[in-house]
Amino acid sequence: NYRSEIRIPLTDVCEVNETTGDRRYFYVSIDLRKPSAFGQRIIFRPQFRWYWSGLHPAVRELQTLCAQARGDQGAARAN
Repeated sequence: NYRSEIRIPLTDVCEVNETTGDRRYFYVSIDLRKPSAFGQRIIFRPQFRWYWSGLHPAVRELQTLCAQARGDQGAARAN
């Protein structure tokens, strides 16, 4: 059973990154300020979507939401 769900406030997220070797297979890593039930770093593979350049849309969206939650409007507009 690999289907578990927890809630983590976006303000607890330090960093969201994309790790890629091939556009078809990449991972998203979320680093947290404090450990959660899943640990201090959560790594997952989002659903595959075609995109042309830059970060995967899921990574971009998470980065923007976290910046908005922290009140960092300049970083939210930059992404």
